[in-house]
Amino acid sequence: AISKGLVEPGKGWYSRPSKGADIYMFYYQNGGEMQDNATAKLVITKDALLKHFQVHADAVLNDKIMTKTIYGMDAGKEWHPTVTDGKVLFYNAGTWTWKDWQATYKVAEQSLWDNVGFMLIPAAKRGGKPVTVSHPLAYAVTSNAKDKDLAFRLIANATTPDLNSKHSVTSAHLAVLTTQKDDPTYKQDKFLLATQYMLDYTKFIPNHPKFGIYDDVLYRFLGAVEQGQNTPAQAVDGAVKELQGQLGDELIVR
Repeated sequence: AISKGLVEPGKGWYSRPSKGADIYMFYYQNGGEMQDNATAKLVITKDALLKHFQVHADAVLNDKIMTKTIYGMDAGKEWHPTVTDGKVLFYNAGTWTWKDWQATYKVAEQSLWDNVGFMLIPAAKRGGKPVTVSHPLAYAVTSNAKDKDLAFRLIANATTPDLNSKHSVTSAHLAVLTTQKDDPTYKQDKFLLATQYMLDYTKFIPNHPKFGIYDDVLYRFLGAVEQGQNTPAQAVDGAVKELQGQLGDELIVR
């Protein structure tokens, strides 16, 4: 597309421009794990992390299909306007952007249907599985709360297929309850029905108190790779060493 002049150099692909769950799709795509099921400890899969870094190194430095300025690019002032103006061929975005682009960037919904496709992150190799990534959110009631039962009832009443489906339809967020797929409001939304299958392939980032440290380190080393300061192999070694120092026994390296 770049060689044919369909898009400018550096605009063949836009990844997420900031730290966030979407970044890890390419880590999961290559067999990465982030949390151990038995111990709940954080996990680094070195081979998958190397491939994750290599994907971005190739895109920015070798193939030059993604601009070097993607790291830290202002989402509101540059990333979204450039994408919604049709100047980028492929880009990573959450389903919620479908509604946000209509409301914030004044893109007509029919224009989105006419010009925008959506898909999972493809499998990294033949026979593998495609992937997408979400993140866990949970309600919590503190142990010293005065009205635990009342708080629980409030949460239960707020977490219904009806209310969640109204949120999904107005914001283009996929269902968080399996029962939503049968909710009349949800079933009438064309975009949600078209993307619902993606939930069968989703992975999750860890629900762990020290995930913020893990996330900060890996994103910083991703930036070092994209800016040519570290090779992917150097970034893996540096990230693992730093995480071991900060997380200690809470990290498993595979």
